[in-house]
Amino acid sequence: MRTLILLAALTACGDKEPLDTATAADDSRDDEPQGCGVVELDVQGPAEPRVGDSWTVWLRCDGATMLGATVLRFEPPTIATLEDNVATFVEAGDATMTMQVGAYRESLSLTVSP
Repeated sequence: MRTLILLAALTACGDKEPLDTATAADDSRDDEPQGCGVVELDVQGPAEPRVGDSWTVWLRCDGATMLGATVLRFEPPTIATLEDNVATFVEAGDATMTMQVGAYRESLSLTVSP
């Protein structure tokens, strides 16, 4: 008898449309590609550095500070010492500073005076 009742219940449901389990589209989703419109170096320190001066350097994405794995380097590497995102200039000359956070990178040419 139980089998007959179960079979009758399943048969009664068989002609109904399946439940729509899809969720409504998330209207807050941004269809615009994510990334930076403007990547720039934010240098805090003297505009024209001299030996002994320090710069604190941040990489900005559309004005916001980028956080994460950061690489700051100079070419030539002997022009400055580095501690985190602070560069202290130890010799005079022309150089290029490059900072990278994740996939974003920006460079700046500079001259350090004696």
